Amino acid sequence: MSKFKIGDKVICINANFGATGLTNPQYTFPKAETNYIVRGLHSEGNALLLEEIKNPIINKKPVDNEICFWEWRFVHLNQVSNYSIVNPKGND
Repeated sequence: MSKFKIGDKVICINANFGATGLTNPQYTFPKAETNYIVRGLHSEGNALLLEEIKNPIINKKPVDNEICFWEWRFVHLNQVSNYSIVNPKGND
């Protein structure tokens, strides 16, 4: 079960996608210190779809057909002061 729900405002605290981002330039990835709104959850509840990022469909399944992002990369917007940012803006 996710700690997030649809409509929650979150901020990315870990945008270190490393080789994943470099080898998949067709996809958009979250950026550190950027606010997002949760638009959906992976069926297992451990990854997020974000309102501001809509990536291409990756399979023909009715669910889980778009890349999503592990929820540990995000915190609720009001909790950001309790965390360190990984790969902050300006260090991409």
